[in-house]
Amino acid sequence: MTPDTPLLASRRIRALSFDVDGTLYDFKRHRVHLLPLLLRHRRLLLGYREVVAGLRGEQHADLPAELCRRLGDRLGRPPEEVRRQLDRTIYGAWPASFTPRTSLRDMPVLLRVLDDAGVPRAVLSDHPAEAKLAGMGLGGWAALVDGEAVGAFKPHPAGMLAVAERLGLPPEAVLHIGDRVDTDDAMARAAGTIALIRGRDWDSVDQLGRLLLGRPWPTLRGADHG
Repeated sequence: MTPDTPLLASRRIRALSFDVDGTLYDFKRHRVHLLPLLLRHRRLLLGYREVVAGLRGEQHADLPAELCRRLGDRLGRPPEEVRRQLDRTIYGAWPASFTPRTSLRDMPVLLRVLDDAGVPRAVLSDHPAEAKLAGMGLGGWAALVDGEAVGAFKPHPAGMLAVAERLGLPPEAVLHIGDRVDTDDAMARAAGTIALIRGRDWDSVDQLGRLLLGRPWPTLRGADHG
């Protein structure tokens, strides 16, 4: 995507939402930290991934409970035991591996530039992201929304609609930035807005900054990652 004018210069786009996994950081590079967990909890983690995939597009009043019920059925374990295991692994040990060096190069700089420009920004992830964001040192979010809390994983539009509501904007005024066409882009379209997808529309934070703000935009390379 190469717009004639920066996207944030348009009257339509007034805020941004960011996915976390694969967008604020490189999941493929960081997943080495999952290996110890995978070796110890292989059935749990593989089952978790499959159950989440099966829940996509559905909406539930208590999505975490439904996730644990289905995963428990798959593993032959009580849902409450599954919940405790997920709290120790997916929601505990995995987020604890995040550090300021985990985020994409120049992402902290881009976020500061957006703040200086007065652009509201939110996080929209399938799963709770507070611990990951704290580990990476990425704060200043106007809203934090996760699919588990709103009852639906992407590509269901519930998360995008919740972000827009919390920002006090119509959905079409919020541009979503993610890494998956089948979830992030499909969700944005279902909510009536657009998305910039890593690997399709942008590869580096510098490219993303140019799409949003035009060129030149300040990068100050090395200031955050040494």
